[in-house]
Amino acid sequence: MVKFTGAISPAVVVTISVVILLCACDKTAPRFECTDPIECVTVAPGEAIRIGVLQSLSGKIAPLGTAQIRGIELAMDKRQGRILSHAIELQI
Repeated sequence: MVKFTGAISPAVVVTISVVILLCACDKTAPRFECTDPIECVTVAPGEAIRIGVLQSLSGKIAPLGTAQIRGIELAMDKRQGRILSHAIELQI
């Protein structure tokens, strides 16, 4: 019968360390697979993300459309005009 002394053997520590390092060193990046029923969008590195906005900018409800566009611009400013390192282009 093995008597537990409360100390961990150096061999056990080395074995656990090697296993953890080998598991963490897997260089294969997981491949993203789009499962959305209406598809996904791919944006090339360095390419801007274009967001289209359809708002009324004239007539009686122009103040509402203008306020909504200003809200979008404020949100863009808060993110420094970028989403996931891509520039944002607002298409009005």
